[in-house]
Amino acid sequence: MRLQKKSGKSELIELTKDHDGYPQRVKKILQDKAPEKLNVIGNLSLLEKSSIGISGSRDAFEISLSVARDCAKQAAENGLVVVSGNARGVDLEAHYSCLKNGGDTILVLAEGLHQFRVRKELKSVWNWKNVLVMSQFANDARWHFYEAMKRNKLIVALSRALVVIQAGEKGGTLEAGKQAIKNNVPVYAVQYENQEIARGNQILFDQKKSVGRIKKCCDTNKANLARVFAVARNDEIMRQMI
Repeated sequence: MRLQKKSGKSELIELTKDHDGYPQRVKKILQDKAPEKLNVIGNLSLLEKSSIGISGSRDAFEISLSVARDCAKQAAENGLVVVSGNARGVDLEAHYSCLKNGGDTILVLAEGLHQFRVRKELKSVWNWKNVLVMSQFANDARWHFYEAMKRNKLIVALSRALVVIQAGEKGGTLEAGKQAIKNNVPVYAVQYENQEIARGNQILFDQKKSVGRIKKCCDTNKANLARVFAVARNDEIMRQMI
């Protein structure tokens, strides 16, 4: 489905649960808790592509931001949509790196679409054909912490796998990981040499043995995301080989 363009910007569209464009995955994952409607601007066809969610702290360490950039770049190069929350820190780095490297990204807001403005950090790489902006809230709704927590559930539901970059001992990133585990969405968290910088990642490892550990590949000096991408593509044969 294509959106009509006006003055170079996509028009706002409301997707109710009975709308053809409403993501079936969200209904499947969240069931009766799926938002009654989603307000979107941008390229709806991104909802039809395989995607990974990238989640992390707004106040992440530089090493974590570097990992976020790497993961988003690799996702873009492998044709996977990056889903994140348009917050400062990890989210912003993921959106930027994805777009810079020619990828597609979905920005899931914790406020209404009338509050949305393209962040200055993203303007140089912004292209509406590569972007979908989405909100489950009323168009005039302003940002609130509890809305951000709801937003994270939608990010999980839109993602075939969730990559946790840096989670604290409490907060939205850790809760997103727990939500993904609850909803049987595969979770992969970064393992650092000094795990103290991401104690929430360790909590996820301890809570569920099936949580994958993302480590740096010695040969490429990049995050080893082969299994994450295989899962996101639902490639069973490749998963068994890795």
